[in-house]
Amino acid sequence: MSNIAVDIVLLLPTPVAQMAIELSKALKQPLNDRIDLGTTSSLPHITLAMAVIKESDLPLVKARLAEIARKHLPIELNTDGFIAKSSCWLGIAVTDKLLKLHQEATDFLLSLASGEVTLDVFNTQYGEIEKGTIDWVKDYPSKYAGYYLYSPHVTLGIGDSADLSISIKEFKATEMALCHIGSHGTCAKVLFSSKGDA
Repeated sequence: MSNIAVDIVLLLPTPVAQMAIELSKALKQPLNDRIDLGTTSSLPHITLAMAVIKESDLPLVKARLAEIARKHLPIELNTDGFIAKSSCWLGIAVTDKLLKLHQEATDFLLSLASGEVTLDVFNTQYGEIEKGTIDWVKDYPSKYAGYYLYSPHVTLGIGDSADLSISIKEFKATEMALCHIGSHGTCAKVLFSSKGDA
């Protein structure tokens, strides 16, 4: 049975997703190394957990995702400025509720982690997978997950945020999804989602 690189995410409500897409477009990104957020691919999102799992475990993840969504959604969130890393992030303020959701999603997904993080587990439909994405997924449990390491954000693209401004400060997330990870850690394809009412 084959493996797949997946990301449990919070999807953004339409106005916030549209703001993120417009911010991404406004970045002066390199032509050969860019992130183009959209409404059907490379969806704006907040990562909660990442891992490589067996495709045969997807039905189990779908059922558990619905349970977690019923427990934690909707959740109130706040944007928290821009963060400059190797890419430009829209920061999301850390709250106790968000941390609890992140920890529950991470504990569950990492319990299913299986196999090596290799090129063939990613979605290459919208671009080649770069070393940074492989390393991010590989290092996720030790460098990016947990109460003291989690840095919630929406990845906007490659570039400088100096000329950008945030038009929406507060919002409510009502939907979680499991995504197949693509280039730059994007949500290349939504495998399934839950609003907590199914």
